[in-house]
Amino acid sequence: MTGLILKDCYNLKRTFGVYSVLVLGFSIFCMVTKRFLFLSLPPVLIFSSMITNTFVQDRMVNWNKLAVTTATGRRGIVKAKYALFYLILLVATLASFILGLIGAIAGGVKPIAEIKIFLFGLTIAICGGSVSIVLLYLWKEAVEKIELITVISYTVSSGLLAAAVQAMRSVFGVDLYGFFACFCLALIFPVMTYTISVRAFENRDLE
Repeated sequence: MTGLILKDCYNLKRTFGVYSVLVLGFSIFCMVTKRFLFLSLPPVLIFSSMITNTFVQDRMVNWNKLAVTTATGRRGIVKAKYALFYLILLVATLASFILGLIGAIAGGVKPIAEIKIFLFGLTIAICGGSVSIVLLYLWKEAVEKIELITVISYTVSSGLLAAAVQAMRSVFGVDLYGFFACFCLALIFPVMTYTISVRAFENRDLE
């Protein structure tokens, strides 16, 4: 599985610069418009979508057809994608922490507010990325519509999170339960989508 992750990391080196420019651009926009509260969002939301690019590259060289013949197997291929996804999120979280710190110092943003907005953004990234992965495994031709898949995944995840947080506030009337909603979604989505992804990929015809 380590080899599969390293293979994808090597391939992502080609597109990492493009995503970094996007993160930098949105971060500068937040600072220029004095929206320091949202500085921690660009890294997790943009970098997390990098995972879909690995599927495009695999499709170009018909990688899966070769990989399933190895000892790793189909389950190992799916597991490697999810492991890589969380490695990307780890790097994105570090970048978000640095930008969030800049926002707290330069913009006078309260740390608790920065933590809340980052937590919401991270949950959207986890859910959106997980949905993107499962759709790519469920729908054989999804790679050809990767941009649409990514937009739908993150939009749906944002809507579900907003609805869950609002429901918690309406019932309990305390922001603390918004954190609980984020925590639950961040746990449920990856487990659910991983299970579906494995089953879908195991039943897929790679010819």
